[in-house]
Order: sequence, then structure tokens, then C-alpha cells
Amino acid sequence: MDVMLALAQLQPPPPPAGGPALLQPPLPTDLRSPAQVGLQSSVQVDPPAPLPPIDAPLAARFSKLMAHDRLPPVQAPESESGAWIGQLLRNEDMAIQYVSNDMLFILQHENSMTISQFGAAAMQVQIEAGSLQVDLQAKMSVVTSSKDAIETLMKNQ
Repeated sequence: MDVMLALAQLQPPPPPAGGPALLQPPLPTDLRSPAQVGLQSSVQVDPPAPLPPIDAPLAARFSKLMAHDRLPPVQAPESESGAWIGQLLRNEDMAIQYVSNDMLFILQHENSMTISQFGAAAMQVQIEAGSLQVDLQAKMSVVTSSKDAIETLMKNQ
């Protein structure tokens, strides 16, 4: 309690001579909670407006919906485009993992490789990574052009 009293008596330091005053928030002088102090407001609050009448069939429907514990999970309709995109993403992920695994293999076995084996393995990983990058850029260009075509179509509507 002595610490609270000491904090309440602290005053901010005076501003430096000849310099601009530093902006400091004032220290609280009363450290009691608002419930202890009692809030006094000069703002008048109007009572809430009365609610509109409730439609009986709508209320019955709402009660019926609330009687069920949970709604069944929403499932997206299966389509071939979703399966195709999912398969494309899985293949892309496998290709990235393949390159990553090759690189980890090289790093783990570099001490047992000759310099020519290490160079050949490093070149193979570089070719795989480059091929993966070209493949990804080609797919991104198709996605970007499709997006641009859809945007143009939507603008012309």
C-alpha cells in the first residue's frame, strides 16, 4: 500500500530549460478503481427504443433451429476441378520435397563423396531446382492470365 501512496505523490519532472516541453501523460493522483470513485457523467443517455413486434412463424422457426444441438458440417460439392487442383498441388509438393530430400542427402553424405561425385550431385540438384522453378513460373503465368481474363470479363459486364 505504501508503493501506491508513493506513486500517487509523484510529480512529473520539470521540462528542460530552454528546450521544448516533453509530452508526458499526467500521473494519476487517485489510484482507486472507477467503481470505488463512482463515475459521474454529464452525458444523458436515452432509454433504448422499443423493439419491433416479433413475427410468430419466424420465432417458431428460430426456436426449431435452436432446438438442434449442432448443424451438420457444410460440405463443398465435389467437382473434377477441385480434385484436379488438389492433385496438382500434391504433385508440386512432392516435387519440392524431392529436391529438398536430394539436397539433404548431399549434405549428409558430402564427407563420403569424391569431389566429382559431389559436383555431379550438386549439378543434379541445381537442374532439379531450376526445372521446378520453370514449372512453377509456367503455372503461375497460366493462373495470372486466367485471373486477368476473368477481371476483364467482369469489367465488361
